Amino acid sequence: MRFAAARRFCAALSCLAVRARFVRSAFAPEPAERVRAWRASAFDVAWSRRTDAWAAR
Repeated sequence: MRFAAARRFCAALSCLAVRARFVRSAFAPEPAERVRAWRASAFDVAWSRRTDAWAAR
């Protein structure tokens, strides 16, 4: 019984999170672009560190 209630609670939370993300992306498109740019730069940093580590072998 507790497990089912917890599962319903988690499902409701995830639904709310998805809705909030959708609403934020609908009303504020520029932060999404900023996040995408930040993720791309973080990936570039991680990739360059990885290739530097390979080169240092």
